[in-house]
Amino acid sequence: DVCSSDLKFIFLDHGFTPGPMVDRAWRSASALILWSSIAGRFLMGVLADRFSRQAVMTMDFFLVASTIPLLLIVRPASDVSQYAFAALFGFGMGAAYMLIPLVAAEQFGLDSLARVMGIVIPVTIVGQSWFPYLASLLRDSFGNYVWAMGAILALSIGGALAIVQCSPRFWWLW
Repeated sequence: DVCSSDLKFIFLDHGFTPGPMVDRAWRSASALILWSSIAGRFLMGVLADRFSRQAVMTMDFFLVASTIPLLLIVRPASDVSQYAFAALFGFGMGAAYMLIPLVAAEQFGLDSLARVMGIVIPVTIVGQSWFPYLASLLRDSFGNYVWAMGAILALSIGGALAIVQCSPRFWWLW
């Protein structure tokens, strides 16, 4: 995903000095993304067992979307936004990877799950492979990551709204 692959460059754009400072910030954020993604898989899995999977996935997509603005305010003098981003983004992405097959199975049935995931996984991989490149092109064109983060924010909100449309049962959480 573009946020973690371009994270070091985003930090540099926001005043982190090249070398140990940006490396330390990147390593810390990457580790926090990893550990919080494990927590996200577990905790959102528990919620998905108790509530509507579409509702949980929608909340998760909105959570991921809400982390993107944190990258626009990250500064070297304050670790709060970079750690808040890393913890929340990792949590949300970990949960998303776990929730996508659950929602797909619920929407299309177990008999179709292999075909559905055969479409979803390659599309996801292509998006995750090419969007960092697109983000770098946007950064080069506009001189900063604002437009790239705006595109990611729009896609995240679009994904959440698409999940809302999956089921009329969404609003009945219980």
